Amino acid sequence: MAAGVTVVGHNTPGVGLSGDTHSISPHALSERNGAMSTTIDIETQGEHQFVVRLRDGEESCESWFHLTPSVLNQVRVGDEEEERVVQRTAEYLVVRQGVADFPDIVELEDVVSSYGDFITYMTR
Repeated sequence: MAAGVTVVGHNTPGVGLSGDTHSISPHALSERNGAMSTTIDIETQGEHQFVVRLRDGEESCESWFHLTPSVLNQVRVGDEEEERVVQRTAEYLVVRQGVADFPDIVELEDVVSSYGDFITYMTR
């Protein structure tokens, strides 16, 4: 995680829309000086698919995350849940891009190929 950034929040499942769909309570990402506070809400949408909603002050966005099993196995630690991988990926990207520039669709393979330190970040 980038210097000066801490993650605050808890991982309590919420009520989902149907069947397998559930929400992880929002996670706040904030700088120690209080300049940035980003909330991340994650909902499972099916096998390896998630909707991530980010809010930072007045800015907000919705992004679809798609995980493939082969890349997921490269970046997860042990038996880490997919939702946790999505959360950590969103935290990683928002520090580098911000909410305003967050992509509409995130393919985990694209993150791996675009950021040379991503696998190291995820597996430490």
